[in-house]
Amino acid sequence: MSMLKRMVAVVLGVVVIAIAGIVVFVATFDANRYKPEIEALAKQHLGRTLTLGGDMGLTLWPALGLRAEQVSVGNAEGFTDPLFAEAESLVLGVQLMPLLSKRLEVDEVALDGLKLFLERRKDGSNNWSLAPQAAVPQAAPEAPAAAPGTAREFGLLVGGVTLSRAEVQFRDGASGEVWNVAPVDLSTGTIEPGKPFDASLAIGFAQADKKLQGQLRYKGRMSVDPKLPSVEVSNLRLEADASNLPGGIEKVVLKAQAEKLSVAGESLKLTTTPLSIDVRLQNGPAPLELLDAKLMLGLAGDLSPVRLTLAPFEGDLHAEGEGFGSKGLNARLQGEAALDLAAGTGQLTHLSVDADGLLATLSGKLDGLTAAPRFAGRMEVADFNPRAWLAAHGRPLGELPEGTLAQAGAKADVSFADGTLRLTALEAKLDETRAQGSIGAGKAGLSADLALDRLDIDRYLPPKPAKTPGTPREGGGSPAPGPGADSPIELPVAMLRDLNGAVNLRVGHLTAQRVDVRDLRLAAKARGGDIVVDTLSGRAFDGQINARGGLDVRGQAPAYRASGKASAVDVGAVLRQFANSDRLSGHGELDFDLRTTGASVNGLKAGLDGTARARFYDCLLYT
Repeated sequence: MSMLKRMVAVVLGVVVIAIAGIVVFVATFDANRYKPEIEALAKQHLGRTLTLGGDMGLTLWPALGLRAEQVSVGNAEGFTDPLFAEAESLVLGVQLMPLLSKRLEVDEVALDGLKLFLERRKDGSNNWSLAPQAAVPQAAPEAPAAAPGTAREFGLLVGGVTLSRAEVQFRDGASGEVWNVAPVDLSTGTIEPGKPFDASLAIGFAQADKKLQGQLRYKGRMSVDPKLPSVEVSNLRLEADASNLPGGIEKVVLKAQAEKLSVAGESLKLTTTPLSIDVRLQNGPAPLELLDAKLMLGLAGDLSPVRLTLAPFEGDLHAEGEGFGSKGLNARLQGEAALDLAAGTGQLTHLSVDADGLLATLSGKLDGLTAAPRFAGRMEVADFNPRAWLAAHGRPLGELPEGTLAQAGAKADVSFADGTLRLTALEAKLDETRAQGSIGAGKAGLSADLALDRLDIDRYLPPKPAKTPGTPREGGGSPAPGPGADSPIELPVAMLRDLNGAVNLRVGHLTAQRVDVRDLRLAAKARGGDIVVDTLSGRAFDGQINARGGLDVRGQAPAYRASGKASAVDVGAVLRQFANSDRLSGHGELDFDLRTTGASVNGLKAGLDGTARARFYDCLLYT
């Protein structure tokens, strides 16, 4: 027994001496002596100056490790900030015992107070492309042959990564924008190749002027296999929100969930289980106050050349705001699409929208995505009842006669190029009117080239109120203007000055103010307040009318001009239509070339100038 006690005492003594030796080693070890060698290695491999400004030392608990303070990396020449990165502290802990089994177990990687200064200049160069210094090539020592049954690989395990209070500043010289991403906090569980680990990430971001700001939060379980390489995420939960966005958007909240997402292989092949995405947009007092969208889709493709396929997806959308009624707008989306950024192309195989009974479909192809995006496809709006649809969304058309705007629909080829949207091969219907042609909107303004079979404008005008003797006038019974009184002519001058475009309109049969016009032709254009009618022609009252004219609102007072000829007009029909008189029959013709300027009726009369000539023939006067 005494022998056993002496053996135990010896073992305990050895352990105590070993622990004491480790304590003495850690206490007396001066890691600062190796600063020059570490900084030189960083210069060689990073091409940047590494500065270890604070103290360096070993840590003993909970694991043997190295701690460095006030670490910074210099910036490349020609960039705004003198530093590329700096950190208040860096801690790297290593477990001792696994080293004996050729396993490197990093107990902890902790980085606190990291600041990154990223910049891209106008010429496209950036400061995050590291260029190591050229080194003198040396022959690599020949590795000793492994003994039979001996593993050659050196395992790696990281107990956890912690990134706290990190900040990233990004300057874009091309746009002049400065983005601040802060704070950035990251924490993970134990990381071992091929085995899952928990990870959480929180990021805040803002523009330099603080007008746009937001945050992003991620949580999930990941596994990383560097041999493939591959990353697999399970139980993915992603949340993001941003406020003060362009366009007056007050806030956007996004949530995404998926049971599985994986990226594997050299081409980074991506696959997901159905991905649930919720987007909620709030826009305050603007017409669109709320947009709540829920989308379910599956992703597949290669991320290296960025080729993505959106498997058949579906979603629900709810919108509230001015014009949507008390129940808002509800829409159902279904579709399928693919994207290839390497080739700059995309394919929208099918997209259908059912917005409370308003059915629309769209399909087509995209190209030029990396330079000048272009789209070519086909759209169709199924027949629906605009009056009932608008009434259901708080926009009743009580001021229009019953039976109008009861049927509408359209289909057309759709294209977008050089900032211009065009509808060609257009076929549209509105009640009894059928239209064909094309419509465009873009940098050059609006354009339309349309042919209508018939258009009855009178049926869309509200009925005139019946006048009864003694009925007071609106506005408190103000008397009618007396002789010599002037009436101003109010024109939307600001809108007319902004109007740019051209229209070419043909109507087989037009009815307006109980006048029937056949074969109407109208060709007009507008540019910066100068509106020109090159052609206005048609057949009415058995005669032919050809005219041209214009309106110029670029000056202080509107200027009008009109010229043309009316020939073989049935004078008796004109008097019956407008004067309710049948005392004259016959035909006539009129030539005119008139100009005037003014903002009131009397002003137009005073500024009237030009010529007019009328001739009547085959006339009979009835008494």
